[in-house]
Amino acid sequence: MPNTRNHHLGRRAIAAITSAALLSAGITAVTAPQAIAVEAEASTATVTVDYSFTYPAGDLVAAVFEIEATNLTPGATLTALIDGEAAGFHAGGLNINPTDTVNEDGSYKGRVVGMAPAVTGGVDHTITISDGTNSVSAESHLDPLVNFGRVEAPEVTNTAIGTTDLAVSLVNLKPGSVVTHIGNDNLSLLPAGETPTVDDSGNLTIPDLSIPDDPALLGQEIAVTVRVAGTDTETTLDSTATIGPRSPLKNTDGFSVVSQELGSGLYQVKYSAKQNALFVTRSKFVGADPTSIYKVNADTLEIEATYTPVSEPGNTNEDANKVFGLGIDDTRDILWVTHSLNDSVSAYSTVTGELLKVFPKGSVPHPRAIAVDEATGLAYVSTPVSPEQSIAVFDGNTLTQKDSLATPGFSGAMELLLNTEEKALYTVGFNNGKAARISLPSGTTTVYDLPGDNDPQGGGVALDTKRNHLFVANQRPSTVDVIDLADGSVISTIVTGDTPLDAIYDAVHDRVFVINRVSGTATVIDPETLDIVGNLDVGFYPNDMTTDGKGHIYGVNKPTSGSYGTADSVFRIEPITEDPGPGSTDTTGSSTPGASAAGSVAGSTVGIIAILGAIGAVLGGLFHLVTSGTLPAGLSNLIPWLKR
Repeated sequence: MPNTRNHHLGRRAIAAITSAALLSAGITAVTAPQAIAVEAEASTATVTVDYSFTYPAGDLVAAVFEIEATNLTPGATLTALIDGEAAGFHAGGLNINPTDTVNEDGSYKGRVVGMAPAVTGGVDHTITISDGTNSVSAESHLDPLVNFGRVEAPEVTNTAIGTTDLAVSLVNLKPGSVVTHIGNDNLSLLPAGETPTVDDSGNLTIPDLSIPDDPALLGQEIAVTVRVAGTDTETTLDSTATIGPRSPLKNTDGFSVVSQELGSGLYQVKYSAKQNALFVTRSKFVGADPTSIYKVNADTLEIEATYTPVSEPGNTNEDANKVFGLGIDDTRDILWVTHSLNDSVSAYSTVTGELLKVFPKGSVPHPRAIAVDEATGLAYVSTPVSPEQSIAVFDGNTLTQKDSLATPGFSGAMELLLNTEEKALYTVGFNNGKAARISLPSGTTTVYDLPGDNDPQGGGVALDTKRNHLFVANQRPSTVDVIDLADGSVISTIVTGDTPLDAIYDAVHDRVFVINRVSGTATVIDPETLDIVGNLDVGFYPNDMTTDGKGHIYGVNKPTSGSYGTADSVFRIEPITEDPGPGSTDTTGSSTPGASAAGSVAGSTVGIIAILGAIGAVLGGLFHLVTSGTLPAGLSNLIPWLKR
């Protein structure tokens, strides 16, 4: 999100705040402040608006203004107005309060929330706050929300070259405003002579737009230009989208793809060989929706158990127990999980789901991925938005945190891939255009520079141990780089689809699988020829993959993160037209051969095509790509494409 695929997603990612029910209960129930104070003559109080955005919540639409204020009365109760009408304050998660409290140093930072259509997009608004003594105001322009999606899935990005069903939608633009241009200086997507006009609802959808099938357009930004009602000036809205590559299906008959719906908010998946089970984390970045860990039968894809994560004692933050990344230690029956929004990790029993240890808030900054060395019991944890050149380390033998592993010259690790034979971690940086090999336990780090005019934004890595090649999935610029580890050279750059997010090597069939988040596909690469030999439909927004080391690739998708459907799914891929070679028992898919492939299990076909046919009429929910604006600035870029 971020990575900013488009600016409107970035704004929502740092500021999504509420659901229809809470907005209705929290905002419409707000009573006007008793008295907005007259500013004292000697007052030095100030307020500024850092940014603003429109956020839909079901049938309601919120207008959100991030503000900072100084020199207020310490500890005073704060009230707010937007254009003279009562407004509320974002109180965390999905909660809106009519008042808030000034910090003890007289400062304040938070979000003032109003409702459309009273607070409409495309115009300026006056934000006023009062502490009972001081009343200060600031002006801020509010843009409408812009989506570049589909009619049936407005918030699922649909900007690949060759697209013929792009639907541009605007939410909360002043009625009577006219769209005059969609595209950029060199590209116009709006048919000549058309002047789409916003009606009294404040919303507008422009369907059936086409993007030329021209590779020269890849990476170009497109935007919407409007003439706001009551003005003669044309304004290009800040929200943009990036034109990405196509990802046409290929050789779908050569693979079995089956799936099972689990619930909304799926994030990562890992395989336990000891239990022949998948462990799947489920959390939403915004709101008090339940968080859970599913234990899923690897053969049937049915849920065998559901574990409820807990917070550290005394931590009442509703985000504290949310689980995202995970790692498996079958030797010690430990399931490690990351609490990305609480800056901590926990350890659970893979057998019973019992909590073994929850580490305190602040143990590790925004942890994401975990790789476990079962030989030592050490769990390595990545921190994509941290500037520190190190990786956090936890000990499964003692359930303690150890000193971080220094990684000189490399920071911001995303995915972590452990090769047990050579005792090395492989990873890619979130936002620095680098991949790395980290020797264990020394931390000696070899850094590989990735090609590109702009720093690529990393996703995941796959290690082809047969050829000693590292496949690096780049969310930006939607490529997969292949590195020859013998000399560190990039021997190929492959275009697989829009926003490659994860990669995995299947030693059984000698294939590399790459999931393309925005395209909704899994690309299959022959690592010998580096040709694409398959491209499979795995549903909107695939987010993570794992393997059982026996020829099966498992993954999770997240259509609900694009407000599409009501559930996310776990899926399994298996080649069915090729005889497997010697197998591997390493669930990272990166070790030497050791086992043979298992058969495919019948299940419901997964994929965008299947979803469109089966639940095309089921829309709604919120595009929860988000976290709090109080997190590091880089995090707003991280979350949308951070396997969320």
